[in-house]
This record gives sequence, structure tokens and C-alpha cells, in this order.
Amino acid sequence: MQLLVLTIVGPPVATALRPTTVFLGEENIVLDIVATGLYNSKWLSCSVAGVLLPGTLLEDAGEQFVRCVVPSTWVVSAAAGAPPGEATFVPVEASNDGQMFSESGLELRLVASGQLQ
Repeated sequence: MQLLVLTIVGPPVATALRPTTVFLGEENIVLDIVATGLYNSKWLSCSVAGVLLPGTLLEDAGEQFVRCVVPSTWVVSAAAGAPPGEATFVPVEASNDGQMFSESGLELRLVASGQLQ
């Protein structure tokens, strides 16, 4: 007889984002979402403006975070609707299963290279 082990995991609680600002023209941005309640699964992911990106669970000094790589082509298309000279803010969340996401309100700031920081 085989025993089936079922683990029920809720959404993580995201508390911080690194970096908080990215500049247009940067190549493949490494984005870390610091969170509690992260679970290492094949569905661990980041949602950046509704775009699902695969994530990797990492830990440093007792702090857990999910790391995702945001393609530079996506950053350019996400910022395309911003008025000249203004930054665009996009929501960023983490998920253990690709279905239920944190509801942190964290935002990534996208800035054209010539804008003030």
C-alpha cells in the first residue's frame, strides 16, 4: 500500500522587493521578492504586472526570497505606455503554486535611463 502525502500551502506574504527600481535598457533583471511562507515547488513564481515568471527559492541570513529573472524585452513593453519623463509602477507578487498570489501591494518602478531617480 502506497501512502499519498498531500501538502497544502497557502500564498506567501511578500514584505520587500529588491531592487525597487529598474531602468529601461538593463539586461535581464534579477528580481528578489522577500517573503514568508515560501515553499520550494516547481510552481514557485513571481507575477510582475500579471506576467508569470518562474522562480527559485533562496535563503540568506535566515531571510527567504523568491528570485525571478525579468526579460529586458518585457521591461521595455511594460513601460511603453508611460508618458515621457514619468516612471511606471507595476505590481509584483509571489506565488507557491502559480495560482494564489501574495497581496502585498509591492510595486516595481520602471524608469527611462534619462529620468531622475
